Amino acid sequence: GVVDNCYFNGGYSFAGKSKTNEEFENGTVAYLLAKGSDYYSGENSWGQNLDNDEPKQKYPSLGGAKVYEVKKYSKCDKSDTPVTAYSNTDKTQVAEHIIENGFCVNCDYLQPAVMNSKGQYEIGNAGQLYWFANLTNENRFNNYLDAILTSDIVVNENVLNDDMVPNEGTYRQWTPIGDRYSYEGVFDGNNHTISGLYYNDSSYCKTLGFICTAEYSEIKNLGIVDSYFRGNTSTEYSGGICAENVSSRIVNCFSICTIEGYGDAGGICGLCSIGCY
Repeated sequence: GVVDNCYFNGGYSFAGKSKTNEEFENGTVAYLLAKGSDYYSGENSWGQNLDNDEPKQKYPSLGGAKVYEVKKYSKCDKSDTPVTAYSNTDKTQVAEHIIENGFCVNCDYLQPAVMNSKGQYEIGNAGQLYWFANLTNENRFNNYLDAILTSDIVVNENVLNDDMVPNEGTYRQWTPIGDRYSYEGVFDGNNHTISGLYYNDSSYCKTLGFICTAEYSEIKNLGIVDSYFRGNTSTEYSGGICAENVSSRIVNCFSICTIEGYGDAGGICGLCSIGCY
């Protein structure tokens, strides 16, 4: 007789192929049975509940959920060599991000800020702050964005010494809000501080600060502390809160930071254009 596409659990047999307990439980055998079966097909094929919403099955079953052979990465940035895995979803499996202070420790992923019922993005850590800054710089038609801090935020620690001079070290570089396109919106610090912003880059930057250019905006209830902004010969305006204020309002804000600029610079604002407060 013929024994084809048959599998048994360990031991010895004159026919069939030996598979481990793990291979029966992880979907390997169910996948091989369905792939090699000419008689059972479609809804009647072999399957197994692995990672769907049904109770997980230890063994293949006729008519069970379809099993796919997929790639599985152990790192979220896919920098490792994938292994073969089995799933009820035909989708590559990637390890979840490991988040610390809003940043993934293994890749460039930033934890998104979540919009509340008032239409404000709630920012509670440094990664969410960077995510929001990137959002304001993505599209000039998407720059009227409101935000509110839900806690004090620390990006880098001990940036400045007692003489307000930057300490030696490697710091996460700040990409300012409104760097590429003017920021339009209400940024409410909610009486919190942002600490440890650091910018020291030789690339072109006309304006430099926590916010580069604010236009028809309001920045309020915010403190920028232990932060360092160093422009270059291309920098025209620098400010701890906002470099260039165009028809905007800055209220109840303070800064304790060091600014090295080649143009107009100020602890709060480098330039206030018409209609500013």
